[in-house]
Amino acid sequence: MSADIEVTARAAALVKELKERHGALLFHQGGGCCDGSVPLCLKQNEFRIGSRDVLLGFVDEDTPFYLGSGQPEQVAQRGLVLDVADGDTDRFSVEASDGVYFVSRPQWGACCGKEESGAFFDEKATGL
Repeated sequence: MSADIEVTARAAALVKELKERHGALLFHQGGGCCDGSVPLCLKQNEFRIGSRDVLLGFVDEDTPFYLGSGQPEQVAQRGLVLDVADGDTDRFSVEASDGVYFVSRPQWGACCGKEESGAFFDEKATGL
């Protein structure tokens, strides 16, 4: 599966910086609610991809983005925007110590609008 992953300039700069500090990275976004629906940026050699995880695409030339089961069809139809929000988090994502975190949301041109929130919409990041 290969869906359109749009990476904001801020997210691209952060990924580049994190790769320089930590080496090869990957993104994984699980299903469900709360922290399970927020993308985690992890060191490739410290995370095992599960048999039900699906490769969505690549954030850059060598940084894969995986989804947990239950989300791939939904995302493939919409595309995904990877961005960065300010704030502290208690997640174990590599950017957490920098006072920021990655967020994902659907590409608005490909879905119904703001009222369709869920796994790919971070209300804190958008101020709603």
